[in-house]
Amino acid sequence: MEEIKFNEYIENELKPNLEELSNLRKEIRRAGIINKFKFSILLILGLFFTYWEIQSEAETQLQGENIFLVVGFICILLFAYAKPHSFVANKKINGFKSKFKFKIIGNTIRFIDPNLKYKPIFKTGKQQINKSELFNPFTEYREDDGIIGELGGYKIQISEIHVMNGLKRTFDGLFIKIKFNNEINKDRLLEIINGLRNTINLPIITSLQNDCVYLSVEHKSALFEISLIESNDEQIIKDIGLLHSILVGIREIIKCQSEKFTKSAI
Repeated sequence: MEEIKFNEYIENELKPNLEELSNLRKEIRRAGIINKFKFSILLILGLFFTYWEIQSEAETQLQGENIFLVVGFICILLFAYAKPHSFVANKKINGFKSKFKFKIIGNTIRFIDPNLKYKPIFKTGKQQINKSELFNPFTEYREDDGIIGELGGYKIQISEIHVMNGLKRTFDGLFIKIKFNNEINKDRLLEIINGLRNTINLPIITSLQNDCVYLSVEHKSALFEISLIESNDEQIIKDIGLLHSILVGIREIIKCQSEKFTKSAI
């Protein structure tokens, strides 16, 4: 039943919102192309005046022409490879990204479970990363999107994390923390995690530390990122589906833990 509701959400809400963003992307691209064309005229005029300025300062005409060719080649090369959205105001670009973050990711998380909160800027303390023992050794890390909240009375945290050890990137994916208030049901926990691993078909590492369960889900490519260049709706829907599967797995872990705690209390 939950899977049916989620599929209906994708068709009735997620895809229309992605279509709205697609139209906004087209507007940004159109504006970028127009602005790039206008800038090309200014570039040509700028190079024209630069030529005469260089010639007036150069010792010989040949030296001036050589300097101008180098400068002109660099300017034209940079201009040619610049994406159209580079010529659009940051306010419009940030508005596009903000709509994606809150209208797509934020709304989806609330749909999956209203007890969860989306944090587009998120940071886990280095002490907590160390405590998990999932990424040792590491020298630095960066986090992107985060989710926090409570499921079944237990606190959870999910974030996209990129871990470095020196100059080498050692991990890209999701970092998950589930905090329990009682003894962990290890056998059933590992069984559910194995099932989740088979469902999402991604590597999952588990670490049990006192009353906390830490999980790392490795995912090499960036998650929950919308493209300004071309439509990547299929990838976004796939990423949203991955998040849904992981949260279903977390619910199963919490349900199993709650059942054990209830039986122990009886």
